[in-house]
Amino acid sequence: MTDTAQQEWNDNIQWEKDTHEQFFLPFYKEMGWQVLADNVGTNTPWDVKLMIDGKERTIDQKALKTEKSAFVLEIIQDLKTGSLSWLYKDKDEYMYASWKSKEEFYTGNQKPLSLYRVSHGRLKKLLNAHWKEIVELGRFYVALKGIGATLCMNLRWDYLIQEDIAKKLI
Repeated sequence: MTDTAQQEWNDNIQWEKDTHEQFFLPFYKEMGWQVLADNVGTNTPWDVKLMIDGKERTIDQKALKTEKSAFVLEIIQDLKTGSLSWLYKDKDEYMYASWKSKEEFYTGNQKPLSLYRVSHGRLKKLLNAHWKEIVELGRFYVALKGIGATLCMNLRWDYLIQEDIAKKLI
């Protein structure tokens, strides 16, 4: 990994920690959800385990530095090694937040422009049921990030909400 790529990777890790501490944890408390375990900064399939409405839920937090009109789904984490993405790791849900910009977050506006709660199980069922259509439509693209090239696809929020996979919280 080049020095620039390593710095970008380190910046992303710090961004995730900062959004966790300054937004996600206070938001969970505001919602009345109890944090049972906090794995941020460790190499685990989920970031936090919450008690929500009497049920334990494992949550993978996603924090985007710009607003997106779609759920950016990572399929393959690193095309060079073939490492599969977070989609294939065990968890119950995603909390997917987008900010106007990284700069705005760090200048005091920790509240995101949007926050979606996404069911991991329902998302995987949708992908399994419609995999052929997804491949035929060619909805994949390659994104470059600190660790290399990643295979991704976008799923529109309105579609995920209609299919009862996502719920908008903010």
